[in-house]
Amino acid sequence: TSDGPGTDGERAVLALHQSTVDLLQGLTIATCQGRELDLTPVSAVVDRMVESLQRDAGYLHGLAHYPEYDFFTFGHSIRVALIAVDVVRRPTNDPDLVHRVGSAALLHDVGKALVRWDVLHKRGPLDAEEKREMQRHPVLGAGVLLSNRSSDPLAVAAAYGHHCDTCGGGYPRTCGEYQQGMVTRLVKICDVFEALTAVRPYKKAMSPARAFRTMLSMHGQFDEELLGH
Repeated sequence: TSDGPGTDGERAVLALHQSTVDLLQGLTIATCQGRELDLTPVSAVVDRMVESLQRDAGYLHGLAHYPEYDFFTFGHSIRVALIAVDVVRRPTNDPDLVHRVGSAALLHDVGKALVRWDVLHKRGPLDAEEKREMQRHPVLGAGVLLSNRSSDPLAVAAAYGHHCDTCGGGYPRTCGEYQQGMVTRLVKICDVFEALTAVRPYKKAMSPARAFRTMLSMHGQFDEELLGH
């Protein structure tokens, strides 16, 4: 149940949100500077996410919602992580899996730090060249995480594969059939759901119900069992 407005619980959630934004900002700066990432704080943030979702999921999701365009994209990563943790924590009793899913979701777009600023923050649809630049971010992100000895292989896989299709479509293009792991498939679902329900410069936010119906109609794009959760 909710602790109510202005309580210690609400202040703790506010502090969690701010510390998560600060963490992502620090990782972005380190990535741009070519420094090795300190991923230790990611574990602590995900642990606090799990605790906060158990205590007051509605307030935490509401706080992470941006009524206008999320210029720096940190909010997107936070919301994808919250959705992923919220989904996976219900059917499993494995806290380690919940933690690894949350970390992978929080880091899935780390490669966007290396995408050209004008492309990443363009307030409108991308042209063909700009799309190619944007589509580099999964490979760039996986490379950044691979260069860190402490990176979880599940996080590397999610960074690389969250825009891939099992039938070989999407991006980056792979040689032959691409087999996505469960965590990558879940992060992909949460990534698309968040994008559909968020404001963009060129579109309004969909309602969660409409976004879910839209995703159900995208046959072959998602793991149907996971999507059903």
